[in-house]
Amino acid sequence: NRPGANGVIAAHAARSSNNDGHTLMMVTTSLLFAQLQNQPGVDYDMRSAFAYVGLLGSSPTKIFARSDSVPDVTSLIHNLQQGKVYRIAVSNSATAFVASQLILRRTKNTSIVVPYTNSGMTWIDLAAGRVDLVLNAGSDNTINAALVSGRLRRVATLDSKLNAEDS
Repeated sequence: NRPGANGVIAAHAARSSNNDGHTLMMVTTSLLFAQLQNQPGVDYDMRSAFAYVGLLGSSPTKIFARSDSVPDVTSLIHNLQQGKVYRIAVSNSATAFVASQLILRRTKNTSIVVPYTNSGMTWIDLAAGRVDLVLNAGSDNTINAALVSGRLRRVATLDSKLNAEDS
């Protein structure tokens, strides 16, 4: 077990181990995107350095907003394309960060993306109005009460094909 550096330490250990089939590396998508973000220490191609074995699970990235703001994904995309600037909180997830960058690039928008190291704070800041949107790739169980009460809403769920579906 070699935690740290968003999986880069584990990748280095696995890459330098004997190529005898006795070493297994389990990673999140964060490591796969590390070289896309020019993370120091990743000086090799992840696709050719390791043999893919399989996917254990996945969690879609979801976009959340306060109920009094963005009503649905169509309005959100329209507003972004029209140049509306949002303060976007991204939970501790490379997947959510990359999703935010893809959305902004495709809509040619310059909204402010704020990465958080603690996803709990994203919900507090969203409820308090310090950010306008939260992109989260994890469970939304922590805000279930706010969703049920209608204070917060899930605007979209991004599936594996990068299509947005209204929730």
